[in-house]
Amino acid sequence: MSMYTYDTETSNDGDENAWIWSWALCDEEMDVKVGNGLDALDVLLGLPDLSDVYVHNLPYDGEYLYWLLIRRGYVLVYGLNPFDAHHGCFDILADGGGIITMTIYTEGRRVTLHDSLRIFREPLRDLPRICGFGDVTKGELDYLTYRT
Repeated sequence: MSMYTYDTETSNDGDENAWIWSWALCDEEMDVKVGNGLDALDVLLGLPDLSDVYVHNLPYDGEYLYWLLIRRGYVLVYGLNPFDAHHGCFDILADGGGIITMTIYTEGRRVTLHDSLRIFREPLRDLPRICGFGDVTKGELDYLTYRT
């Protein structure tokens, strides 16, 4: 079983269009991979079987991932028994606070996303300090900058 953290940066045009324009994935060895929004889902679908991915505020990022899965032809099946799962389906466990976990079944692998905000009830910028990483800081992002 492998463990990862995953984060996205999103944007919208103020109307009904919204997208992931960048993502980052960090593994247990602190190896960080980054990419643009075009492959935001591919990096997750390529993880090893039984991977656990912690996403801070999964109810927010998970909505983007949900629609990417739907557009790829994945089918949402609530209460899916892992023994009945097959490629191209996913399951969501949610409550009034949003998505708790999202489990994706792809090409014989199971990848489960967890909402880390339910574990660490702090802003993402505070997690390095809480986890003992010293002076590591989350960079600032100018959301008003035009990006292509």
